[in-house]
Amino acid sequence: MARPRRNPIVVSTLGNAVAPLASLATAPILASALEPAGRGVVAAATAPLLLAVALASLGLPSALTHWVARQPAILRPAMVVAAVVSAAVGGVTTALVALLSPTLAGGDPALASLIGLAGIALVPNLLAALLQAVAAGLHAWRLVTIERVVTQSSRLLVIAVLAATGTLTVEGAITAIALSPVLGALVYLHLLRRSRAASNADASTLRAGVLLSYGGRVWLGALSGIILSRIDQSLLLPLAGAAALGLYAVAVNIADVPLIVANAVREVSFSKHSADTDHAGLARAARLTTAVVLVVAAGLTAVLPFAVPWLFGAGYAEAVPVAAVLLLGLVLGSPGSLAGVGLAAVGRPGLRSVSLAIAAVCSIATLVLLAPIAGALGAAVATLVGNVVSAGGNLVFLRRVAGMPVLPFFGLRRGDLGAVRALLPR
Repeated sequence: MARPRRNPIVVSTLGNAVAPLASLATAPILASALEPAGRGVVAAATAPLLLAVALASLGLPSALTHWVARQPAILRPAMVVAAVVSAAVGGVTTALVALLSPTLAGGDPALASLIGLAGIALVPNLLAALLQAVAAGLHAWRLVTIERVVTQSSRLLVIAVLAATGTLTVEGAITAIALSPVLGALVYLHLLRRSRAASNADASTLRAGVLLSYGGRVWLGALSGIILSRIDQSLLLPLAGAAALGLYAVAVNIADVPLIVANAVREVSFSKHSADTDHAGLARAARLTTAVVLVVAAGLTAVLPFAVPWLFGAGYAEAVPVAAVLLLGLVLGSPGSLAGVGLAAVGRPGLRSVSLAIAAVCSIATLVLLAPIAGALGAAVATLVGNVVSAGGNLVFLRRVAGMPVLPFFGLRRGDLGAVRALLPR
């Protein structure tokens, strides 16, 4: 009997569930062992690494997914080009992070040293992202899920063991967070054998310039997206202090939960629509994703006043309204997020990047204005503003270039229930 085929969104959802669930398990350990100030230092030291990964990636992971999905035969030449460029740019960016670490640390030499420590993992993280991108382009969602399980479980295990033995330090937490993606990427090694099997493919089918051109158009959006989601953690320390950053980091971990489904749908939709554009299917995916995000966000908001003090301690009670604002931003931004996938899939990633860039500017301006006054809550409002601006821009641009109306991305339709049933495993 043939094995039942697993729906890619279901498999990807399982993979995306690992990160927020592992973060929720890890966050109380870090909060208990390091206190809010120490937790804030960990966030401040690792946030520049995440920003540097976006800066040095040049959009190549998205470009790999897009072109490998369209032309699997170019896997080997595409990987070679992307890996060489990433290693070179990553090396330069690592040096820049080291040079800028005193400024990023607000003049704190100890924190500057920790930022430099995390920056060492930049090039390995870039190469790991390329392998994951190739797996997504090949629709190898089961493999992506396994990688995420390895990445998150190894991080959780190391931090839990160190905490249990009383040896968890800020340095140990930073090392575990920075290097766990590299360990998880080992599961993709067999893709290298697959690339050798495809070595007879005509490398001219994908010139380096084509890959870099698409990646460059994605790059501004990728960087802006990281700015929207992570630069607040880099700027919040000098604007509001380590304690506020510790509260905000906990709220971000909580708000990541609804992204389990949203990220899975975005990943599968991008790969699928790169190969075969289906605007009606994309709009339906947006409606269903928004509905799920709304239900999860509402449920979390209802239990936060009781769950946060219980999980993290009474000192983190102020993270409750912060998480609620972040959850609202996810709901409002969900339809436009899928519209951004549509822009990238039809070969117009630059327009998505424009939306994200405008949103990043609005978010940073709001952050600088509100964080000194409202601390972590001000940072959450800034993120909400960025999500709304980005979503609106994506919807407007998709209507302009593809003739896709905005209304189908909102609400639910009678036929949507059938689509949900089709996703359920048999």
